[in-house]
Amino acid sequence: MEIGYYSYLSAALGFGFLAILLLFSWRSGLQGRLLTIVVIVTAVWAGVAAAVAGQGHEPAGLYLTFEVLRYVAWYLFLLKLFEPAARQLAGFRFLRHWGLLLCTGFATLLLVIEMGAMYLVTPEHLQRLMTLRFTGHVLLAMTGLAMIEQLFRNIAPDYRRNLKYLFIGAGVIFVFDFYLYANALLFLGVDREL
Repeated sequence: MEIGYYSYLSAALGFGFLAILLLFSWRSGLQGRLLTIVVIVTAVWAGVAAAVAGQGHEPAGLYLTFEVLRYVAWYLFLLKLFEPAARQLAGFRFLRHWGLLLCTGFATLLLVIEMGAMYLVTPEHLQRLMTLRFTGHVLLAMTGLAMIEQLFRNIAPDYRRNLKYLFIGAGVIFVFDFYLYANALLFLGVDREL
């Protein structure tokens, strides 16, 4: 599991370095602050993942809790990017407001499930809870992919060139998470090789 440890550690260092750069150089509005928060939360998540991978345990409560928090941070940032489209089309205003409520509500429900898994679950209920948990993470990844697709489709073409690397990077994160948790849902356990 050295590859997992070093991968997560390098991600934590890379996102940590990016967070420091953003903290000292970004002077923009809410989008800049949300991007900084996303990068900081992702750096902390990668650090926790490196610690879990270094100990050789299967990802459990604390890791999955930080993963949900990472999703919430990404969702808030991506929904903020919907703002220019929301100004022009009423449908996007509806999507932005309800999307924010649904994403945060669903993530809160998944956090409650994660906390229950850490402290309250008996071994008899563990299989049902694992199914719920992995289904939730698959849905979170699919939601992130849908948000990126809608942003890419509805953003102005001149901005699309500037944001393509953000879309590719976030898309790769969501695609990998989808694959990881779909596999975990199928076999009721996270494949440590992945």
